[in-house]
Amino acid sequence: MKKKFWIMAILAAALILLLGAAALAEDVCPECGAELHTQQWYYVGEEGHERYVNCPNCGYEGTQTGPHQGGAATCTKRAVCSVCNGEYGDLAAHSFTGKASDKQASPATCTAAATYYVQCDNCDAVSETETVSVGDPMGHDYSGAPATCTEPQVCAPRAAALCWTGPRATTTAARPRPAQSRRSAPARAAA
Repeated sequence: MKKKFWIMAILAAALILLLGAAALAEDVCPECGAELHTQQWYYVGEEGHERYVNCPNCGYEGTQTGPHQGGAATCTKRAVCSVCNGEYGDLAAHSFTGKASDKQASPATCTAAATYYVQCDNCDAVSETETVSVGDPMGHDYSGAPATCTEPQVCAPRAAALCWTGPRATTTAARPRPAQSRRSAPARAAA
């Protein structure tokens, strides 16, 4: 068991050393192996960036190139390369995550809050399909006619078109009619 552990540890250390040497190889002269003097990376277009290098030991001169990397594009700005600070790539799609715009999709009703179209997080673009609820429902307005013995109280006319016009939840739909006076029928004699 211990033998396997040490073999794996040695293999892992060798792999780390090899990968580390490969990462440093771009700053080593391909002619003599000495350390290169490098200039700052600069943008050369969509394909990437490059820099001038020279070797003080053997006089080698050349350029190194690399693809753009890092950065994140938005709908208003392309990604910025973390190496040369140049913009690259395409703009990203709009980011609609729930920010309400000024464009109302539907007004508030007695039972539902108003809905507004969602605005992009990065610009003023407004979604044509995504909406978000804003505020609270209006609530029922029972200031109209009171319930009668035959009709339940309903939401007032100003809001009747915006809600279900059924009976008020806290009121009974109709009061029972008072019992009519009934005379007791005379008991029939058993025959």
